[in-house]
Amino acid sequence: MGNRGCLHDDAGRIVRASDRAAWITCLPTWPGIRRSLMAPRHYTELFFLDEATALAAGHRPCGSCRPEALAAFKQAWAVAHGLPYLPRVAEIDSALRGSQLCDAGRLDDLPDGAMIAANGNPLLRWSGQWLAWSFDGYTPAKGME
Repeated sequence: MGNRGCLHDDAGRIVRASDRAAWITCLPTWPGIRRSLMAPRHYTELFFLDEATALAAGHRPCGSCRPEALAAFKQAWAVAHGLPYLPRVAEIDSALRGSQLCDAGRLDDLPDGAMIAANGNPLLRWSGQWLAWSFDGYTPAKGME
């Protein structure tokens, strides 16, 4: 489940794309807590099909409810960026905000986990191939061979 802060007004209408720098993915359930979706003045719940989609949307694991996932993410981030240290979440969040839209250059040079929209259809780069995203899962993308 994603969290970008409170994106809706008291009537439940989406009024903004984000209200914070940290876009995180949280556990969808937490012991002893039952939430009402889009409750007034509370964060707007975002749901993703899978982790690849959430990461591609610019979210990172939450440090409160997913500390192990965040630790693994920081380690992977350090390796991917050639850092001799584990980055702080503020450093990661700042970089993620700047990477939402970019000039991809050659599509086949994009790394695993990258997602693009081609002709309005979301595609995931994985194991050297493009996969078409759908609510039913991923299938090989047509025309991206």
